[in-house]
Amino acid sequence: MEAWFDEKKLELKASTEAGWTRTVRNLLLPQLANLLLIERTRESIVSWLRSLDVGRKRPMSNKRLASIQTVLRQALAIAVERKLVDVNPLASYTYSRKISVRVSTFDLEALAVKDRVDPFSTEEQRAAETTKTMAGRREVKLLRPALEALAAQKRHT
Repeated sequence: MEAWFDEKKLELKASTEAGWTRTVRNLLLPQLANLLLIERTRESIVSWLRSLDVGRKRPMSNKRLASIQTVLRQALAIAVERKLVDVNPLASYTYSRKISVRVSTFDLEALAVKDRVDPFSTEEQRAAETTKTMAGRREVKLLRPALEALAAQKRHT
């Protein structure tokens, strides 16, 4: 794992490298380093992923679980490529938790308020709003159907 990651770091952007370093150092190496490669089955990995929530106030998000698996999946793919194992147990598989959400009446009201659109006023639209970068300024050519759709929408807004 360490040798693979030392090589992999060379192709990663700085922000990706920082996140992956935390994943490798804090999660993958401490938990999986004591297993032989052939012991890294899908079932053992899923069991370990489930255990990550033990002792936490809130369950780990599916997004975080997916990013952990991305790092591990790539490391295991190299192990297959180098003929250290026959199969990658995470190939074409991502573990995620089905999270049920209960919405109370109060929450429904909050969601309704959240979904209200607050468009810019005419004055705000005319204000000197500028793009974040010069590259953000550009002309876009629209076909006649798009122009007609915008004109029709303008009558309603």
